[in-house]
Amino acid sequence: MSMTKREKDAISKQLMAPIPRAYTNLKPKAFFRQPTRQRYAFAVEGAGQFPYDMLRYDACWPSSQEDVANMCQHHEKRMVRMSGTAKPTVARWYSFLWQVIPVDRWH
Repeated sequence: MSMTKREKDAISKQLMAPIPRAYTNLKPKAFFRQPTRQRYAFAVEGAGQFPYDMLRYDACWPSSQEDVANMCQHHEKRMVRMSGTAKPTVARWYSFLWQVIPVDRWH
């Protein structure tokens, strides 16, 4: 089923219609700006497998590449520095046998 010339012209006019003035004054930065969130810094200390689900649960991530490497060690007690957009849930970290360390006690 092919279109007639009149139908093609009508469609092209619709596609080439001018942009309404209300949409020409939008500022992309203001339109797409995400709300800023407070950042939290903390460290966790423990041994055994790192509880990777806590990254999702606390909306956090390792602070440096060195901390990523520390996450992968399984046998020795280690400290991993974390940054996140939510306060750490101390009781849940403790349920995985990991302890949250305040920033002023980092060594």
